[in-house]
Amino acid sequence: MAGSFEDKFAIQELVSRYNHAIDFGNYDAWVECFTEDGVFNGSAGSFVGQAELKKFTEQFKTMGANLPNVRHYVMNTVTDVEGDTAISSSYLQLLTTGKEGAKIMFSGRYDDKLVRVGGKWRFKERKVTRDTPPAA
Repeated sequence: MAGSFEDKFAIQELVSRYNHAIDFGNYDAWVECFTEDGVFNGSAGSFVGQAELKKFTEQFKTMGANLPNVRHYVMNTVTDVEGDTAISSSYLQLLTTGKEGAKIMFSGRYDDKLVRVGGKWRFKERKVTRDTPPAA
């Protein structure tokens, strides 16, 4: 549980800004949440570096056109800070909203490696792991 309140708050703010950016289509801001060589691992594959992260946003934009009002909900974030590096884990629910109400697309977990760059926290690596559905 090492790390100052300020560091933990800044990391929580990064997690929130990341989700707001992708949900509201501010893809440049989403890419800026990562280091220059940042890695995003999700169900669509692995994207390394800001050029590939930008390609991911194009895929997400195409997918999002078919999904109204996508919302990432993140909770129960636990973060350990060691100097200018940190690891963090959060629960995730991805929802869409429409006339019928909210629908959970999936739930899962974010596992993050973060670094402080120029005084700001950034994702060095972010991995999304979907929950496995229970056996029928």
